[in-house]
Amino acid sequence: MTRYRVRADKRLLYRGKNAEKARRIFLEAGRQSAYSQAFIVLLADGKPQARILPRHGFPILKPASQLCAMP
Repeated sequence: MTRYRVRADKRLLYRGKNAEKARRIFLEAGRQSAYSQAFIVLLADGKPQARILPRHGFPILKPASQLCAMP
């Protein structure tokens, strides 16, 4: 069974066997300002699968539904 880990620099955000939960935590960490300066990586069996690079000076992205809200 595949084991997943999500890391933000040296901080471990998730460790387990649930791929969907690992994916959700990975994407949520990418949206949070607390991790905007961190290198976030999703690992499967110790091998990098996806990464989010640090955002220096970029605003936090919002979902398109919040950007184009119609009254």
